[in-house]
Amino acid sequence: MLTDLFGESAFVKVLDFLLEEWDLDFSKADVSRETGVSWKTLHELWPRILEMQLIVPSRTINRANLYKINGNSALIKALRTVDLEVSTVVNSELATQEGKMKLQLQRKAVARPSGLGF
Repeated sequence: MLTDLFGESAFVKVLDFLLEEWDLDFSKADVSRETGVSWKTLHELWPRILEMQLIVPSRTINRANLYKINGNSALIKALRTVDLEVSTVVNSELATQEGKMKLQLQRKAVARPSGLGF
């Protein structure tokens, strides 16, 4: 949901993915595929993500290094809180808009006589 607030930049897409996949470990290829961020761009962002300690290495499978969210990071905890708050606000606004649309449809149905073939 961070993309709803901060836009569709590659870094925000990767952050959003990391926060959604809280419990899983993942490779760079997984992140690239799931976010739509090119391998080249992800390769440029990866040192910054590691430097900020947003992720930590978890294990290696064959030649693929896997990573997971750094649950001890204060920054990750803060981003997770923001992500949950943004989700709550966005879902609330969507529900309000949906309610307004249903009300408008009900009003149109009441205003139109049913037996006239309109």
